[in-house]
Amino acid sequence: MKNLPVRIGYIGGQPQRINERAIDSQWIGYLGEHAETVSIPPLSIMKLFGGAIEQWRRKLPGSIEGFAERLRQLCAKYEIQAMYVNLPVLLPYLMMARNEGGIKLSFLFIAHSVGSEFWLKQWIGIAPLLQQQDVLLTSSASSREALLRLSPVYRHAKLIPLCIQTREGASIRSTAMRDHSSARNMLAIGRIDPDKNIHVLLRCFAEIRRQVPDAHLYIAGEYTGASAEAIDRYRSELAAFIENACLSDCVSFTGPVIGEQKEQLFAQADVLVNLSTDLGETFGFNLLEAKTWGLPVVCTGWDGFCELVADGEDGILTACHWDGDSPTVDEADVVQACVRLLSDDVLRERLAANAWHRARNYDYHMIMPQIIAELEAALEVPAARREIPFNTPIAELDELYELSALDRLPFLNETPVSILSLADTHAPEWPSMVKPVVQHFARRTSYAEL
Repeated sequence: MKNLPVRIGYIGGQPQRINERAIDSQWIGYLGEHAETVSIPPLSIMKLFGGAIEQWRRKLPGSIEGFAERLRQLCAKYEIQAMYVNLPVLLPYLMMARNEGGIKLSFLFIAHSVGSEFWLKQWIGIAPLLQQQDVLLTSSASSREALLRLSPVYRHAKLIPLCIQTREGASIRSTAMRDHSSARNMLAIGRIDPDKNIHVLLRCFAEIRRQVPDAHLYIAGEYTGASAEAIDRYRSELAAFIENACLSDCVSFTGPVIGEQKEQLFAQADVLVNLSTDLGETFGFNLLEAKTWGLPVVCTGWDGFCELVADGEDGILTACHWDGDSPTVDEADVVQACVRLLSDDVLRERLAANAWHRARNYDYHMIMPQIIAELEAALEVPAARREIPFNTPIAELDELYELSALDRLPFLNETPVSILSLADTHAPEWPSMVKPVVQHFARRTSYAEL
């Protein structure tokens, strides 16, 4: 067996959400083909906190010294040089302990989100803890820009996209070979949430259906929201619209899908559509999945979507705006793009072929070596202790933060440590508060003449 030079620990177990489980398990598998990965039982991580995170956190800063020593022992036990962490509630505290103890340990982690309330607090808390021996991956240039609007320390973030396994040797099937009889099938897959604009998609589909009578919309994913009550309200809103618009026979909710069921949905689809203006969006993994199936997409010109989709070449970007408090989708643009793709077989097949060929740019055999190279370079950086600003308000750390972009936020009197324990407010005015950080996500792109 080849002796791989980098030994990376990761926390075992699985995320609760089905889409996160699928992506994370794939990513760890890809990582394991290019480095030596070691699963650390979740119980071993909890023991670092003495078994109760909240109790440990209330004893800060006095509890950090013991945590640092336990982390040092864990690294020695598992003989790890680095740790991949995909649990943001734990990462800042692991970094605190590493910095307190001057431990030779690099953290590898991904900026899956920037603009959501939860994640923004994490990035504010992580800023004083990040060291050059860490590898922070951003999957899009726009998400990296958002991090830089928070703090200049994020100039160290590495711009490397998410990756996937492509089906080499697969052929692009013609429209006649697709497994869907005579229907024109649209697919939306991912979380069902107001920020994903499923209600907007249904409004658009009502008009699309009028122009393309055999169109059918499949919506796959699980409902998510701030509370069970919020989820029920949104579910009821969508159901009421479908009934009132007489769309029951041409809109199908499949629930969360994995494996063969998910593959079947991609195989029978003609177009994938994603109208998200989620402030936490960074990349749009389902857009990448669509590429591997040779499936053209219609999506909003939002954040990383604009970097993943080549407008008019392997998909269509539709306009979204952020002139008011919240971003909005240009529904007429969406309808026009979808009708054009569903009605024009030649255009759709050209975009499909381009999508499949460009998927190879994101194949994990190409992406993972880049990540390992960054990690190997980071491992050369000497370990160093760093003072943690336990008692200094964020508003006084003008050298660390871009305070002009944060002055609408309600927690500048918190410290970078205390902000981590704040519960999310789910305030409806959050988009307005965070707009100075992520307003560049919205693009006025109107789809290309095809």
